[in-house]
Amino acid sequence: DWRGGEYLFFWGGDLLVIVLGARLAQIKQASPDA
Repeated sequence: DWRGGEYLFFWGGDLLVIVLGARLAQIKQASPDA
């Protein structure tokens, strides 16, 4: 079912963006010149 694959890809990509955003926020907070 290609719709199921698209659904999985959409949520997987969404999760990736959230994780990357959180990682970026942590790096910004950790840097002394922030």
